Amino acid sequence: MVDGVMRVALKPEGVRLETPGLRFTLPDGRAIDATLVHSSRSELGLTWAGEFEGGDVLMVVHDDGTLSAVLHVGERAFELMSMEHGVGELRELQRLEYKNCLHGQAPEARGDDAQAQEPVEPLPEPLPEVPRALMATAYIDVAAFYTQEFLASAYEENRLQLSIQQSIATANEIFTASGVNAQYRLVYMGPLTGAQPPEGVVRTYDGLQYEEREPAALQWLKAQPPEVSELRNAAGADMVALYLPMPTAPVRPYVCGVASRIDSRGYDDVDNRPFNGRAFSVQRAHCGLGDFTFAHELGHNFGMFHNAAELGRKPYPSFPWAAGRTYPAPSMPGGVAATVMNSDLCPSGGAGPEAICRRTGYFSSPSVFVNGYPTGDATHDNARVARDQTPSFANFRATAPGSVPRVLITSPGRNASVSSVVTLRGTATDAESGNISARIRWYTETGAYLGSGAFITATLQPGTGRRIVARATDDDGQEGQWSVPVAVYSTNVTPQKGSWYNPARSGNSIDLLRAPDGGYLVGWYTYTPKGEPIWYTSAIAQVSNGSWSAPLYLSTWNGSSNSLTVVGSLSLRFYSATSAMFSYSVNGISGSEHFVYQAGGAGRTGSWYEPTLSGWGLQINEQTSDYDATVTFYEGSQPRWVMGGTRPGSSVSMSLNWMSGPGLCPGCTYVGPPSARDVGTLSLQIPSGGTSGRATMNITTPSGVQWNRPGVDVVKLTQ
Repeated sequence: MVDGVMRVALKPEGVRLETPGLRFTLPDGRAIDATLVHSSRSELGLTWAGEFEGGDVLMVVHDDGTLSAVLHVGERAFELMSMEHGVGELRELQRLEYKNCLHGQAPEARGDDAQAQEPVEPLPEPLPEVPRALMATAYIDVAAFYTQEFLASAYEENRLQLSIQQSIATANEIFTASGVNAQYRLVYMGPLTGAQPPEGVVRTYDGLQYEEREPAALQWLKAQPPEVSELRNAAGADMVALYLPMPTAPVRPYVCGVASRIDSRGYDDVDNRPFNGRAFSVQRAHCGLGDFTFAHELGHNFGMFHNAAELGRKPYPSFPWAAGRTYPAPSMPGGVAATVMNSDLCPSGGAGPEAICRRTGYFSSPSVFVNGYPTGDATHDNARVARDQTPSFANFRATAPGSVPRVLITSPGRNASVSSVVTLRGTATDAESGNISARIRWYTETGAYLGSGAFITATLQPGTGRRIVARATDDDGQEGQWSVPVAVYSTNVTPQKGSWYNPARSGNSIDLLRAPDGGYLVGWYTYTPKGEPIWYTSAIAQVSNGSWSAPLYLSTWNGSSNSLTVVGSLSLRFYSATSAMFSYSVNGISGSEHFVYQAGGAGRTGSWYEPTLSGWGLQINEQTSDYDATVTFYEGSQPRWVMGGTRPGSSVSMSLNWMSGPGLCPGCTYVGPPSARDVGTLSLQIPSGGTSGRATMNITTPSGVQWNRPGVDVVKLTQ
């Protein structure tokens, strides 16, 4: 487990509608045995809902073999999501530390005074449940869009898509549990590739920084951007949710979500426009997944309020019963629980000044009972709001006759690395037209046509951030589509030697160097889990068909010489001479990152060593105006590295910096760039174009260990 994230083996193929129970192992080693409550199949895939003592689980197994799940264990929540075939990540969802919603407060209001809670009188004893009349299920079609920022990381885009689908499934469970015969249906999910919502503005409140972006993004949606309107209309989406990325810590999101709200006349409660053009919400990715943020924000679209006090302050016509509330719950801390729309703040000193606690998966209703207690009454009945509004919401956009074809790309998989010549396979089925796989039309993310048929061979341009799109049209003229992100590598490439790094994870880099025999070797400069610098080196290997792989070594020092131990392997799959997928396996931890060429390759670029004391070295990267050096040495027996830079010259000096990078170790969650500390100097006398020279260095590590080499001869080892 790294930074609270545990990698787990997954077998989604073993989960079926009739599976009676599933076992989950929490990060603390505790085993949870969940028993099936109900299961169903929808456009999301297979939904499996179970319960166990003190909690519940909702899992969605998608048709492409991925899965997602949220477990509620008492007051704690956990997220399980597929990351690659057979492997997933289990992480605890921290109790929502950010303001959940903007409704019911002035924009500047933050903290405990933003939500006034109504007192709840615990009932003396449970009441009998009241039967609810059932109606035919109505389907409300939802389009989920996200900004281009997510396309920079296949990992983040994949995690977001799973989170969106999980949120839809959870919201549908809330409808069912609240006696609302409605279901959300995800009819479109994808990025906005044209105009983007406005950038955020960082503001400071009570000494904390917030990125205020959500309200402006909602106004942007209300202006009906052409791409949003076209995609919404094509998909027949009744409601739209837009996802924004979380800001970089320590900046906090202004709120987790904000939404338009309908009034009792059918108009937007802010601009008095018909609400069929205003059913929008804006949400921060992964903000409140365990606290039902998606269902909460779409509840505001329906006209729901947090509580009766907020409802009573509104000057426009509203539904008199549209209030959330807290209700008696003897098993909960404080003896109360909150409905989906209520924003019950945690007790002082809890998870955070704006955290949400005790929220449960029910809308307020006098006819919804939890452990014998109703979640609402005549003036707190958001379930009624949902039931009353569903018929009109389900018809905000016309649903074409018949069903939309279900298209699935079976190969390549999501986020796969593929060669420039690739076989594409897919299936398309339709309730009325049957198997229409032969009608699949294939495109790139730019709309370039690749061919048609259930499987074709296509030629793609190398690069990352690519996307393959499959579309199929049925006999009624309805079109379904699916897409997968891929990275296309080049089979004929001579990589650029020098320094490479991941721009989205700055501080973690490699030197790619060429050996005299034409092979390549890698020096990897990374960090320990404590944030200390550590380096590894690879064996020499040839690039073949756009790929390179080699064993990975850890070098340790005995005071006079080094010894090498195999600790894993490295591989590079090149998309071009300056772009590659860097994959590693080190000490049982595996991962992949997109690396790009950064600097170096000219003049004295290469690996240098001292012939009379091999085991330590210099890695130099030179460009027109940059002359950078990384010193690989030892602190006691452990490998360490420091770095410095100056302008090129035959005789130069530079300061050396010790880099500290918490969150930059292999498998760790990135929290920001490393910090630098001056620990010494390096002087080099190497003529331009030379292969030998002299080096002087004086290094004192933060722990006081010294590494000094006064005026020693160094020789270039690589080309």
